Amino acid sequence: MKQEALLLNDGNDGGWIKVYRKMLDNPIFKDSETLQLFLYCLLRANFKPNNFLFNGQVVHLERGQFIFGLRKASKALKMSIRKLRTRLIVLGKLGITTQQTTHRFSIITVCNYNYYQDSENEKGHNKRQTDDTLTTTNKNVKNKEYVEDSTELRLASLLLEEILKNKPDFKRPNLKVWDREFGMMIRRDDRTPDRIREVINWCQHDPFWWRNVLSVSKLRKQFDRLEAEMVSPKGKVSPMDRPQEKIRDLTGTGRVNETI
Repeated sequence: MKQEALLLNDGNDGGWIKVYRKMLDNPIFKDSETLQLFLYCLLRANFKPNNFLFNGQVVHLERGQFIFGLRKASKALKMSIRKLRTRLIVLGKLGITTQQTTHRFSIITVCNYNYYQDSENEKGHNKRQTDDTLTTTNKNVKNKEYVEDSTELRLASLLLEEILKNKPDFKRPNLKVWDREFGMMIRRDDRTPDRIREVINWCQHDPFWWRNVLSVSKLRKQFDRLEAEMVSPKGKVSPMDRPQEKIRDLTGTGRVNETI
């Protein structure tokens, strides 16, 4: 088996990244230093899996990850370490990045990196025809590559898992479709992954909503209402209230009567 080379750099040797106009609507756009840190993360992130050597040990990085050092970033961004820590927390709360810290170094992961960047373009080798640059955002989203273990796929798996707890014979959906729909919720609707997880867990324990939210499209359509009811006094539902398989008694057919 061919031995994989050990790369001592961060895996990026030039090229360019894409920044979407949707960024104008993102909260971080209004804070120049947080936006600067986010762009720094995008520029540093690996466009392909990579290995690096640290104190004689090989560390593997996935696409969208990079080794982060506070001192190095502070010097590059001309920003204090205290400010960097604060803005990293902001990016984490918004579901934009995650941070894995060890006693030796930190690994930053840019969430949804595969949606930000097309692998064919990251090193500047854009071979598409000129007309392709006029493709609409809707078409670009529809044609995005299905990425295993993405944030969107984990959300899709969570929703399916919770639905199956209520209705074990629920017909399995196409997770690729759910993956794309969750991507639209995150990018177009500005719903953070953490907010989506909370709403999924709540609605699948609610006596009314568990039988009416059986798809991502329904979740997306009712998201604001679900979130509002979740924080209301009446919306605090205990996991013990889960109505196990009561759907059969309600319909007699095993099918869900979507009344909304």
